Amino acid sequence: MNYYYELKENGTIFGKNLGRYVVMSDCSPANGGSMNFTLHDHLLKHSSRVWIENANGVSFMHYETVDPKEFFWIKIRAKSIK
Repeated sequence: MNYYYELKENGTIFGKNLGRYVVMSDCSPANGGSMNFTLHDHLLKHSSRVWIENANGVSFMHYETVDPKEFFWIKIRAKSIK
């Protein structure tokens, strides 16, 4: 499971300039992954949109329809964080 975050501003999170899009990958414990919940909560607070990508596809954490073309470009631009 991967979480993609669109930050509200091109800014700094915990002293690091991450750009507009970041991804927290391999978060599913079922697949041996783990998640930094403190970082996740902080990113949620400072994000305008968040996508979840898993075996079932891609969905918004909010009730909106995902544009596959837009999400493709977000995946390319997202910087990986842990």
